[in-house]
Amino acid sequence: MPCVTHDDAPLLADLMPWSVAPPRLGRGWPAAPDAASLKARWDALVKAEGPDREALFESTRSRTPHTAVGRL
Repeated sequence: MPCVTHDDAPLLADLMPWSVAPPRLGRGWPAAPDAASLKARWDALVKAEGPDREALFESTRSRTPHTAVGRL
């Protein structure tokens, strides 16, 4: 399409009106340098219980492990 310019193209927001802001994790463990590390972190979280699980979450002013969060 040689005649199309940037001025002719629709805005991305018009094409994808359902887009949302990226997640604000606030924690480092959900992101990992590779798939194996991420899987190990998630496995540790799923297996942890009680105080061990709470230790994996650092509480902030707005969130604790017991904070209810609304749906998107």
